[in-house]
Amino acid sequence: MKSYFKRLGEMGLSLTHQTILVWLGLTVVVFLFYYPILFGYFITDDYYYMVHLLDAAPQYIQGNELKAWFFDYYGTTFLRPLVQWLWLTDFIAWYKNAAGYYLTNIILYVLHISLIYALSRKITLSRLGAITSALCFTLHPVHVDSVAWISGRTDLLCALFVLLSAFYYMLFRQDGKLSHLLISVIAL
Repeated sequence: MKSYFKRLGEMGLSLTHQTILVWLGLTVVVFLFYYPILFGYFITDDYYYMVHLLDAAPQYIQGNELKAWFFDYYGTTFLRPLVQWLWLTDFIAWYKNAAGYYLTNIILYVLHISLIYALSRKITLSRLGAITSALCFTLHPVHVDSVAWISGRTDLLCALFVLLSAFYYMLFRQDGKLSHLLISVIAL
């Protein structure tokens, strides 16, 4: 693998180009692994949220009843504004097409993998080590539920912000810039 990257360097590709190629490769792996879910349907709790969206989305889109959407979800407190905002955005974009909702989850997962790669690259200082850790994270079966279940988006967003916070905290530890620490804290 090292000789492959060395040849890329000899071909005039800078580290940035190599990183983009790695990212594209990891993205392809994610899409190949999760491609079958794009042909799935809504499952379990997904129906609950879809029925609610079908009932109330027109009012939410017009700006009415947003307080109920964010604070009183069918009589329960369900304060997850970013998750609910993404569901509403998916509803506007995809309506009842489950593939679009799953595509959003896959894109969020690609962002995870990108952050795992970046974190691993900074920790190990090895491209091969970073690729290996990103691939292990990508293909680990424990993540399937979060990606293949629309209601599991809460887990995806939580992990995304934790990874983002860890990445910026690592940057802060390296360069001491307070802006990196601020982003790290805000991401949590």
